[in-house]
Amino acid sequence: RKLAQLAFDKSINQSIIPSIQIPQGRMQSAAGKRVRRSSKRASEEARAVRSPVFRLVTTTAVTLTTIIMTIVQQVRPVTGLLLPRRSFSTWTLKKRDFSLFAASKETPKNSRPYSFYFADWVDNDKAQDTLGSQMIRTLSSQTESTTPIDSEPVRPFRILFLGTPEVAAETLQTLHEASRQSLLEEDTATPKLPPFEIAGVVTQPPRPRNKRSKKLVQSPVGQLALDLDLPLLTPQKANSKRFLDQLAELPKEEDGDDESATTATNNNNNNSTDVDIYPHGLAPIDLCITAAYGQYLPKRFLATPALGTVNIHPSLLPKWRGASPVQRSLQAGDNPIGVTVLYTVSAMDAGPIIAQEEYTLDDENDEEETKSATFLLPTLFQKGTQLLLEKLSDILAGKITMDTAQAQTEDDATAATLIHSTEGQLRPWDETAEQCIYKYRGFSMWPQTYMYIQVVANDDDSNDDGDDDDTELPVIKVKITQARVLRNDNGTLVKQEPTQTLQMGPNKKNDGLRVTCFDGSVLEVLKVQPAGRPKPFAARDLQNGYPKATLQWHVQDDMATLDHVPAGTEKRKRKKSTKPQPTTTVAQ
Repeated sequence: RKLAQLAFDKSINQSIIPSIQIPQGRMQSAAGKRVRRSSKRASEEARAVRSPVFRLVTTTAVTLTTIIMTIVQQVRPVTGLLLPRRSFSTWTLKKRDFSLFAASKETPKNSRPYSFYFADWVDNDKAQDTLGSQMIRTLSSQTESTTPIDSEPVRPFRILFLGTPEVAAETLQTLHEASRQSLLEEDTATPKLPPFEIAGVVTQPPRPRNKRSKKLVQSPVGQLALDLDLPLLTPQKANSKRFLDQLAELPKEEDGDDESATTATNNNNNNSTDVDIYPHGLAPIDLCITAAYGQYLPKRFLATPALGTVNIHPSLLPKWRGASPVQRSLQAGDNPIGVTVLYTVSAMDAGPIIAQEEYTLDDENDEEETKSATFLLPTLFQKGTQLLLEKLSDILAGKITMDTAQAQTEDDATAATLIHSTEGQLRPWDETAEQCIYKYRGFSMWPQTYMYIQVVANDDDSNDDGDDDDTELPVIKVKITQARVLRNDNGTLVKQEPTQTLQMGPNKKNDGLRVTCFDGSVLEVLKVQPAGRPKPFAARDLQNGYPKATLQWHVQDDMATLDHVPAGTEKRKRKKSTKPQPTTTVAQ
């Protein structure tokens, strides 16, 4: 160890290595800056670096250091080299930096380690580059449990967060609070997370609030990142070269320009739609965490973080992979549902599983609102965030990796396809009351459920004026804002004779309109909102608005009248056109 330290100290004193910097690449010495600016000295150093003698010396030094440190690690694990906490499997010495720590009692207290910047001396020399990479991987694996004595603490882990909607903003808030707690030095009774920080936030670009407004509005995650003063990136596409290059770039060094950079960032908050909200690089990135980001992540992005990319997915994988897992699981009537923390791979939600947690629905006792996607989606993301924090220490320590996590089985995989607005239609002529309530739960956020109601005149009131012509009565499209399945006291379903007529319940205060499905099961609609009405009202009032008429559910299949096929439905075969094709002549 002393021989290796002496060799490096001698190299520093003789100025053999062209650039010597303290960590973070800063030169605090004015003399050092003047030396670096000297073109004459730089040319002399460049010639010395490219000389065969220097190549021989550096190769010998690296080889000797590897041998010596291997012996020292076997004899005295307390001493040796300590490299930064990174994965060096993809590192090369070319234009990379690493720190050398002397873990010995002889090291002066509060001393700062040197950082060597290997540049031109490894250009066009694959042999030295490979040898240096092997040395780094060997030393990093041997010194995993080594603790330096009187040396600087290792930098915090840098985590990049990706998300867009409100549920992802709550996850970001929780992770930010946990990162602040992890950086505190006070000892607490609860298990302490390893030090980590939110290096940056990636979200969807700003968009207009609605079709009429032209003002761009940040996503909930983007607005929270600005409020927390976190670096924010808003790429149009996650596979754009500019965005991926920015993740791999090191932060630029700026002296005295922080205020101007902040001003430029604030000016771009409302108008920028690309990644230049934060103009600097974010490297190095140790771990990425995604929560409802909304874009496909390319392979180059997945290769950027050293510890991989972790995703919070609100379903019990491998079931319901895709964009709408909670909605599709509720629509299918799954119980229990749950949340999964997994590694992200190129295939959609097919990565190894880190942890899962189930959530059981009580059909008999729970209120209907607590079993809807509006309530369950944020609940599952909260549980997934806590589950991630429980496993975060093992992920950052390398105990949980892509290889050690549980692989998914493809036999049980199902797709959670995108939802079409017409899928919210209740079809009592083809669906049971339970199927209708499953739709009501799954589509409570969007597109919500609706049905068509036909107003039919009573027989005794149809010919009051002596006119035999049928009176045209409307077909009303109503949105179902509150409903439930009618059950007996023992919890079984109420069954009655199938009918198309909507019936009013006996209790005027609590009952609504009862829709009898084709199998005799009853769906009780409590609140409705007809098209054009600003607010929902009690379903009984809809019948009171037509005192001399009867309300019936109307058979009108919106999905059958579509020109295109909605997601999640079977593709309809179209007949080929029999019209003769026009012929084109030279004259035409």
